[in-house]
Order: sequence, then C-alpha cells, then structure tokens
Amino acid sequence: MKGNKDYKYLEIAGEYYLIPVGAATEKAPAPIQLSETAAWIWRQIQNGVSDKKMAEKMTLEYDVDLTHAHVAVQSFLGELLEQGLIE
Repeated sequence: MKGNKDYKYLEIAGEYYLIPVGAATEKAPAPIQLSETAAWIWRQIQNGVSDKKMAEKMTLEYDVDLTHAHVAVQSFLGELLEQGLIE
C-alpha cells in the first residue's frame, strides 16, 4: 500500500494535514486535517510499513494492546482506501 501521490502530507504548528494537489483538487479542494494518530499511521504508510507491523509499532508508540491497535489500523486504512487516499 502507498499514499496517493495527489495528496501531500504537511505538519504546520503541531497540526497535521493532507493537502490535495493536481487531480485531487477537483475531488477534495480543501486540506484534510488528521489527528495525531492518523498522522502517525500516514507516516507509516509513507515509510512502507505493513499493516501488521504498523499495529505492532503502535503498541510501542501509544498505550494500546495489539488487538486494539490492529482494529484501529485496519479501520483507518479502510477509510483511506474508500476515500482514494491510498492505493
């Protein structure tokens, strides 16, 4: 999986955004604000981390067990896929 190249990730003053560029501006003309956890997952995607490894890393980054981390990762990846933000 990889992030859609028509969205650029930016961190501005402690806030996290996906900025549509190119063809994406027709579908989503405004930036998409991400939570801290969503931004963390996005960075993992950009680094080529698998969903399984992402869940494992999430248990170290956040106070969450592996089952909850796996559910959170899968849920967010599903949303990103549905919105065309990942391929």
